Amino acid sequence: MCITGFEARTARRFSDRGRQEGEDRNSSSIVDLFGSLNSPIEFILDLEWPDEYHNARFMTRLASTISQAIEKYCRSIEELFEQEMFPRSGTDLQPQKQSAWLEKAKQYVSVGEKKIEVFNFTPEPCVKLNNIEAARKLLDNIQNKMQIDKIVAALEDQPPPPPDKNDKARYLFTVKVVQAENLVSVDNNPAAMLDTFVVFSDEHGNKLAKTKTIYDTLNPRCESAQAAYE
Repeated sequence: MCITGFEARTARRFSDRGRQEGEDRNSSSIVDLFGSLNSPIEFILDLEWPDEYHNARFMTRLASTISQAIEKYCRSIEELFEQEMFPRSGTDLQPQKQSAWLEKAKQYVSVGEKKIEVFNFTPEPCVKLNNIEAARKLLDNIQNKMQIDKIVAALEDQPPPPPDKNDKARYLFTVKVVQAENLVSVDNNPAAMLDTFVVFSDEHGNKLAKTKTIYDTLNPRCESAQAAYE
């Protein structure tokens, strides 16, 4: 289906710094995405399929593909938004010893009220937020065009299809980090202390979460580091 190819192309050009569309100030990428998603829907509707049940089954599969395309788009926009709102420099990835001492001191001492720093939004992250809102509105339009209520009614009149043997079971589980013992530095120096943390990632190498850094220890213990995954 043409949607897959479109996802690959749009994922590479999601800088979203180009021209903005309409009064809602969203970028052209969301308009292009839903233009591509609407094409197969209009094609199926123009067929006027006489068997309502078969038509409902096919439209359900198409809706699943559309859902995956929109999810990938929104994830890409979310990642770009986080990169712009929370930029990370080289020193953030591997802090210097002095900054590590300062961070460790902040963990033990908290004096007075925290100073509120003013953050000025640039147009780029605002456009990305508008893109997410535009996706929600356009998704409602797709739902109306596909006549979801009619599809549901056609499926309710028939028994459910047999489960696909290729479908993998999905489970919700929680990962809790407790402690590590007898860690060794990269240079095997027994006197060296480590700044330790744990990074959660999926099978594709995508970062999901990161625990708080515990400084100067070979036996770190995390009190409440946990994450839930599906």
